[in-house]
Amino acid sequence: MKEKIFFIPGTMCDRSLWDELWSQLESMSGNDYQLIHVPIPQEGSLTEILSELNRFINDQCLGLSDDGLSDDSLNNSDLSSDGLSTNGLRDKDELNDKRINLLGFSLGGYLASAFYTSYSDQVKKLFIASNVPCILSEAEISARKRIINWVEKNGYSGLSAKRASEFLHQKNKQNKAIIDKMRVMDKALLEEVLLQQYKVTTKREDLFTELLKADIPITFCYGVEEHLVNRVLFDKMPANNSLIQHIEIPDAGHMLPLEQPEAMAKAILLWLEK
Repeated sequence: MKEKIFFIPGTMCDRSLWDELWSQLESMSGNDYQLIHVPIPQEGSLTEILSELNRFINDQCLGLSDDGLSDDSLNNSDLSSDGLSTNGLRDKDELNDKRINLLGFSLGGYLASAFYTSYSDQVKKLFIASNVPCILSEAEISARKRIINWVEKNGYSGLSAKRASEFLHQKNKQNKAIIDKMRVMDKALLEEVLLQQYKVTTKREDLFTELLKADIPITFCYGVEEHLVNRVLFDKMPANNSLIQHIEIPDAGHMLPLEQPEAMAKAILLWLEK
């Protein structure tokens, strides 16, 4: 049986975010891994979102689902009081046998970190791309509130090419293929999805400090021109802990899977070797 890697995407991103990255991973690894997209639930509080992610991951580990989380499968009817699927992993021995490799990009990086802090005994390795799971700055919170207010009053017209280019490295700002991919993903989702993702995840906890105490391999990976990650926090990483590392990818901004899929795939394989 192939070892599974679970991938949680970023804001207004879908499965196609991983296309080139997965192609690189499959080529480099000899197709040794099962790569599973984990869509972000489109309703509920952060706690409810984590519970739904947990249900989906448990079902995948037990082979109960082949197609991934659908947009309309976001109810909690199959959850027990502790968030575990009633069809999922029930006892600790079974849970330990099914610990997962979990990767999150951008918003997905924060959700993956939150998933680990809530269900630490289910995670074997954690890979955080283009994110440091910490409290957002006052400037970022204010900007998000302005966006929410604008969209609620005026509607959402989609991601512009100019706005998309702001997330990219200087070398990629005119890359039509990347920009078009970002805009297509954005268009495929709805205004309600943008509002939900912004509202639920604007108020964040500092999870970074807790991750530094983890006893599993954790990799933080980001582009050299990443402007949304507070790199100062990496100075807090203990020098004597070989399990935790951070990797800077050249010629990339925020959109690592689209800008540098080959370099990101190599970083993922190094993480899996730990």
